[in-house]
Amino acid sequence: MAKGLSEAEDAVAMGVASVTADMPERVRAGIVEGSDTAFRYGVHMVAGAVRVLGSLAAVAGIRHLCAVVSGCR
Repeated sequence: MAKGLSEAEDAVAMGVASVTADMPERVRAGIVEGSDTAFRYGVHMVAGAVRVLGSLAAVAGIRHLCAVVSGCR
């Protein structure tokens, strides 16, 4: 069972809901919705990290430019 859960986690990370045809409709719908929510949360976390890194790079670039121009304040 642990191996199956690990494979399901990998599928969710790729944005795929791991449902089977023999599951009841309500269970499948819950799994699909939960997988979608988990995937979107992961995407937002990555996007947030990229924004923070971009902001830090911009600040570093501006400071470097000011040092080259000498006297930006």
